[in-house]
Amino acid sequence: MRTDGHGRDWRGSDQGPRESGSSARPGRRAGGLACSPGCTMNSRPLVITHVDAESGFSGGEVQVFLLLEGLRERGHRCVLVAPPSSRALAHAEQRGFEVRALAMRNDADLGAVLGLSRALRELAPDLVHLHTGRAAWLGALACRRSGHTAIVTRRMERRIKRGLGTRLVYGSRTAAVVAIAPAIRDELARAGVA
Repeated sequence: MRTDGHGRDWRGSDQGPRESGSSARPGRRAGGLACSPGCTMNSRPLVITHVDAESGFSGGEVQVFLLLEGLRERGHRCVLVAPPSSRALAHAEQRGFEVRALAMRNDADLGAVLGLSRALRELAPDLVHLHTGRAAWLGALACRRSGHTAIVTRRMERRIKRGLGTRLVYGSRTAAVVAIAPAIRDELARAGVA
């Protein structure tokens, strides 16, 4: 039996796998890599587009690069979409990752939504991973437009308001939400996301 690190079975009755710090809809994988139905860890290599809207490089970007490296080691193709002036974009190029530069000026940048939609259609990823708040806003719209499925990572503990914005970001195009801490997971549950 697999456990969540606290000795508890990670399976819910009809909820599918649930690991500490993550949330998913019934029947969806949570934690680690979320796959489409029928996907297993032994299946073909995936194309995964990662979106990070930050221009700096901090702990969140360190987490992104640990994930990128781990996925590449497992044979998956990772593409990072980030602002042209982003330190993460430069770092990804130096480490041999495929990159796409995309200006993401604010949470309502429709040009960025259109640009990301185009990139997703060109790249045809199996999965889109949205790593920052701005990436989640823009990526949710781009995924709705292009028909792709996303994972959203939430790193901020701040309160989530119930409403249209929350339904957009964590709605039908979001396969799973990864919370990096139990307090964030609890806030997602309070807001009706989990």
